[in-house]
Amino acid sequence: MEDPTTRLLALLLCEEVTTDDGGIQTLRGVFDLTLAPSFPMTVPMHVFVKLAGTRPSSLDLAVVNVETGAELGFFGFTMHPGPPSITLHQTYPLTAVFAVPGDYEVRLSVDGAALAVAPWTVRPLTPP
Repeated sequence: MEDPTTRLLALLLCEEVTTDDGGIQTLRGVFDLTLAPSFPMTVPMHVFVKLAGTRPSSLDLAVVNVETGAELGFFGFTMHPGPPSITLHQTYPLTAVFAVPGDYEVRLSVDGAALAVAPWTVRPLTPP
């Protein structure tokens, strides 16, 4: 019997994702904290998402300020998974501009319902 759900296997923020000739992906610079020398600060990143599921789904990624609820970036995509034994690895390049330090989240939703949250803290860089 097929599983009719979309399941999250990984949601990671990183600086870069590369794929070798054999299809193996390498994530470089996985993080959940950014130290900013000044504000506003622009942060290019990749969001690595690994999903499993059996039905087409509408999925959304949003970078959100936890305190204010303001959305800094948004990316929508459609997933067309195969059988339950197949997993999908997707990497999405995003750029967020942070006006102020604070706690942020990268929110992943499927068909309008929350699937997962990756926390992200942005703090000022203090000299040693």
